[in-house]
Amino acid sequence: MKVGDIVRYKENQFISDRVHKKFFGVIIEVSYLRYKDDRNVRVKWNTTHSSILWHEQRTLEVISESR
Repeated sequence: MKVGDIVRYKENQFISDRVHKKFFGVIIEVSYLRYKDDRNVRVKWNTTHSSILWHEQRTLEVISESR
């Protein structure tokens, strides 16, 4: 994952189908303090509440890569 990628929450038992399909965001920052597969990313979401949040990379999936 890199800055500019469009992401959404991975579909799993903890995320509802509505959240998985409705919410998406753009990565605006990547923390390089952890191992490659376990980094944190800062995401600007398409919501009005808490629209910029940090997440573990493994909880998200890329739906469109930045070019």
